[in-house]
Amino acid sequence: MMRLNEEQYEVIRPLLPVQRGNVRIANLEVLNAVLYVAENGCKWRGLPERFGNWHTIYTRLRRWAAAGVLDRVFQGSPGAEPDPHPGGMRRLGQHQRQG
Repeated sequence: MMRLNEEQYEVIRPLLPVQRGNVRIANLEVLNAVLYVAENGCKWRGLPERFGNWHTIYTRLRRWAAAGVLDRVFQGSPGAEPDPHPGGMRRLGQHQRQG
């Protein structure tokens, strides 16, 4: 299962909006929920309850997309490739293995 751990999250955390107020779902869990939907091809309403309210996650993702947050994340991520189509999403490359 695709899932970001704390160490991986710290790489992109500075690119995400600061959480303010009474936030029930952490940005890390939102990202993990998005990964779950992408990996399993399920509808947002089919998101397991362990991630929290599906509508809250969907709404936050839509706000991030509208504010350009996702573009910043993909452009600033290690392994991001230039996008030949302006305004499109960037594809993340394979992580280099250490060892």
